[in-house]
Amino acid sequence: GYVFDHGRSIYIHDSSLVWPRDRDEIEKILEDKLDTRVELIGEGGRVYSEPGMYGGVWDGDIASQHPHSAIYERVFGPTFTKRFEDIVNARVAIKHKDFNTRFTSRSGAAFVALSDYILNKKGSVYGAAFQDDFSVSHIRATDRYVRDKFKGSKYVQSDMKDTFKSVKNDLNNDMYVMFSGTACQVAGLKRYLGKCDTSKLYTCDIACHGVPSPIIWKEYLKHCEKKFCGKVTKADFRDKTIGWNTHKEAIWIDDNKHILNGYTYLFYEDDIERPSCYNCKYSNIDRPADLTLADFWGIDRVVENFNDNKGVSLLLVNSEKGSRILNKVIDNIHCVEC
Repeated sequence: GYVFDHGRSIYIHDSSLVWPRDRDEIEKILEDKLDTRVELIGEGGRVYSEPGMYGGVWDGDIASQHPHSAIYERVFGPTFTKRFEDIVNARVAIKHKDFNTRFTSRSGAAFVALSDYILNKKGSVYGAAFQDDFSVSHIRATDRYVRDKFKGSKYVQSDMKDTFKSVKNDLNNDMYVMFSGTACQVAGLKRYLGKCDTSKLYTCDIACHGVPSPIIWKEYLKHCEKKFCGKVTKADFRDKTIGWNTHKEAIWIDDNKHILNGYTYLFYEDDIERPSCYNCKYSNIDRPADLTLADFWGIDRVVENFNDNKGVSLLLVNSEKGSRILNKVIDNIHCVEC
């Protein structure tokens, strides 16, 4: 069954935690123990979580519910349902108005529009980019040419190098700064900055699936070179030329393109993520960044005739600062609140 941890659903296999229960029994449990989390699951069942976390809540199969139904039934308890409602009310579907910009981006190119604003303010933008050996590191960009290296998915842990120090230096020099990364990287940056003036810092985190070890990525590239008898000359974790919703990697060996799915399969099966990712404290609705970016999977169920299979971004506005910068770039994007 599923157990919820601050908005994150986890499938548990321990049968000792699941018992057949009908609705009357569940409601009786809720009357007796209002500080426990109980839910009805699929075929029917009960999952018990630690007392005191959620308050008395009953939910019928959360996986199939529309977000507004979850809000109406207060399935996360009073505190986290309110936060969940705030997130849902701040959801925005985005497509960049320039088709080529969107086509060369991972999803709808929301990040390009947002970072363009910072670059136009003579600021700096930080993000993950491929290096010459196809490892991934965070780098600093002050122009669009370098910033465009951040485009595309990076399904591997990024080496932060001296990024935090560089961000602090830019802020101390009164520059506008945008930092993009995983939620744990954003949280780490904010802790590092401490009492530094962050009024000109804008942060974006991603709806992260977890980050595989760089060693696994390196070994996979070696495997491809051995299999196709050549050297890797280019890599793309998600090749958009075969459609936005097609999850396959493209590896170029001696400039010959090969569409593969070995690494992607391992990634989506949760087989190669870092150990810390399986117990991530940031995989919930309390985001550390001003904005959260993701592919808007399921957009067709929310907004009709918006998806052309070339990419749609989901943007969650998590702060007043995030709302301000969104309003600054509204003329460059097709934007639908949903």
